[in-house]
Amino acid sequence: MKILFQRYPTQLVRVLILALHNFETTIFSVWALAYGKARGIPESHMLGQTVVVQFSALFAIPFWTWLADKIGRKKVYIGGYFVVAVLLFFYMNALQTASIVGVYALGFVMQGLFYSAVNGVWPSFYGEQFPTKVRLSGTALATQIGFAVTGFAPTIAAALMVGSSHFLPVYLLTVGIMAVVMITAGTAKETAFKSLTQLDREADERELDRFGNVM
Repeated sequence: MKILFQRYPTQLVRVLILALHNFETTIFSVWALAYGKARGIPESHMLGQTVVVQFSALFAIPFWTWLADKIGRKKVYIGGYFVVAVLLFFYMNALQTASIVGVYALGFVMQGLFYSAVNGVWPSFYGEQFPTKVRLSGTALATQIGFAVTGFAPTIAAALMVGSSHFLPVYLLTVGIMAVVMITAGTAKETAFKSLTQLDREADERELDRFGNVM
């Protein structure tokens, strides 16, 4: 753990920020359920569209992971998340107007298909930012802190909605966080086409450049 903090703080902070990708899905799975119900959509439909999303993800995730191995993790991750950021506005609008068809259709496309690009790639993408010797501890620490922060998403969203029934403040906050995540992903190294040995060798070389032979 000492080596992780001393020698890989940049990777640690980067993956922590990337783990905020979970903010959007927490908004989708928790806040949207309450908001949709408040706007007049029966709870059965809100829960039903979640089932549709999860079922479709069973097929979408293997596709995105296969594609990530072909064209790169960053392209799939950022591309999928960008589409989600765009569709999220229309999904929230469907909630506000109580469009059951819109909620099902947009939830399926946005979360079931395109969010699966993020969900399928992040475990390898995040882990490979660290060399083998600190990969588990680095990934676990950074992601769990990030995920813990995103657990407050529904509370923050509810606070933004005080005195208003419009979704725009929640959307702007969510898409702002998503933008930060995508920019951070753009600064990360592409790891899809390198073996673990290559990644470790590059990490060792950078470590020697920074710290010399003092280990």
